[in-house]
Amino acid sequence: MPDAIFTVHLDDMQGFIVKQRHPKTLALTERMLNLIFYEHQQKKQHGMRLIELENMRIASYNDKAHPTWFVCFTLSEEEDLEEIKHELEGMSRLVLTLIDETENDVDLEDIFTDRLTLPMPNEEQICATIFETPSTAILLEKLETDALDQSARLMIWLKNQIQSEKVSLRETIRPLMTSGVVHVEMIGKTTEMVFLVKDVFCYRAPPVKAIAAAGERYPLIMNEYLTQVKGFFSPAPPEKGYNPTIETDNPNSPIMEDRNKIARFILKYKYYEIIKYLRECPASLEEIAEAIPFPEQMIKKALSEMAAERIVTFLEGENLWALVTDPRIDVFLPEFALTKLIKKYSENAINKEIALRYLDCLLDQWREAQ
Repeated sequence: MPDAIFTVHLDDMQGFIVKQRHPKTLALTERMLNLIFYEHQQKKQHGMRLIELENMRIASYNDKAHPTWFVCFTLSEEEDLEEIKHELEGMSRLVLTLIDETENDVDLEDIFTDRLTLPMPNEEQICATIFETPSTAILLEKLETDALDQSARLMIWLKNQIQSEKVSLRETIRPLMTSGVVHVEMIGKTTEMVFLVKDVFCYRAPPVKAIAAAGERYPLIMNEYLTQVKGFFSPAPPEKGYNPTIETDNPNSPIMEDRNKIARFILKYKYYEIIKYLRECPASLEEIAEAIPFPEQMIKKALSEMAAERIVTFLEGENLWALVTDPRIDVFLPEFALTKLIKKYSENAINKEIALRYLDCLLDQWREAQ
């Protein structure tokens, strides 16, 4: 394992600052700090890089959300970065997540000694990035209606929707491509097509698994728990329950606003790790703090914020936190695509080559998923 860990921040006024190090005796030079930044900038890539200088081997990590922060590890001559890269990236994700919350209180020694990590973003978190940018979410809705279209036509449509000539289709579509929701390909020499290969649904689900587990372990709080869940999904008339399937063209509608809110909770590790844990069963603050690598105070604050948004609730009878609603992002085979494909082909909106290529893309995508 690495010999040491340290964090570096590029400050506009003070330049490179080593914020923390473990052990405290670790010595670093200005030249080394400059090289760390240069290596990441030169390749225009985030993630982990190996840097060798002044008889030191340093594995340095940064990400798109923290371009001026670097989490670094010193390696011995015998250390093979590829063998430990996954773990170092997990530790780095944890450090950067904690820096967002409490920059000066990150305990590098605990993280380094106990090998505390955060997992790579899963499909839910990757898809959540779609809803960070309003124009990307709008483009997804367009493709969910049309299934496929030429990028040039989508560009014109998007500019009209946004009412701006400055909008970039490439930047707008990037989260859809990164998440694997769309496939973009040149067909022939002049036609670039955008194919929807995954349908995405962002919503609140009833916490079915947590309710079942609570019934077995904590029967005394079941009435209170079920009352709160039912109060959200099926309240007594004249109140209306939650229905995420209501169609709306209004980007400011409560359903659309709630969908974007859900995506933000899934995207951020400080909420999502708690949500994943509570999907299994209600738990006390102490149990949650033992299971996920965040300080208890940070977890308590996150729970309070989620309670305000009707995601979690506190069940006083057993001093437990539980999901009232389960924020989820599911992906599906876009079954409507075949109907759209046939219609576009029969109307000569697309040719045979485009139609067959779209079918191949759908088969490739979902054959691998089975």
